[in-house]
Formats: sequence, C-alpha cells, structure tokens
Amino acid sequence: MSAALSDAPVALEVDGYQAPAHEAWSVVIKGRAEGIREIDELMDTVDLPLFPWQAGAKNLFVRLVPILVTGRRFPVVDPTMWHTPFSNVRRSPSE
Repeated sequence: MSAALSDAPVALEVDGYQAPAHEAWSVVIKGRAEGIREIDELMDTVDLPLFPWQAGAKNLFVRLVPILVTGRRFPVVDPTMWHTPFSNVRRSPSE
C-alpha cells in the first residue's frame, strides 16, 4: 500500500486561528496508520465532509489510530512586537 502504513509512528497536526479573539490553537495526534480496506468501512468514508485540495483519484484511504492527543491554545501577539532597530535595515547587493 504505502510507506505510511508501515509500523513507523505517524503524526497529524491541525492548527487554527480565531481572529476575533486573536487566539490560535494547535492539536497534534500521534499514533499509527492503518489502511481502510473493508467495504463497510470504506462506505462510512463516503459521507465525510472531506474536500481535497488536489484533483485526481483517491484510491487509498488511511485511518490514524491515536495513541496520544495533545493540544494548546495561545494568544497571537501583534507582529510589530518583534521589530528591532534592525528590522527595516536593507543590505546593499554588493555585500
């Protein structure tokens, strides 16, 4: 099937941003991947609200069996907070 379906551990990270709250979140799921092969399990995937970004055949369905789920929520600071006196310095092309 795929190298992802070996015994090697896999991880999936999902991040998001809530603009009104200036807050971001991140969730990481670690576990193992297994192929979905049984017809009843494949049929369960048909109605999932999945919207691929790339066209083409989707012949391999993979499930992530979680072993560990972690997450955090944190405030997003104004990017100008990280500016230093050197932030806008430009080097000449000859340097």
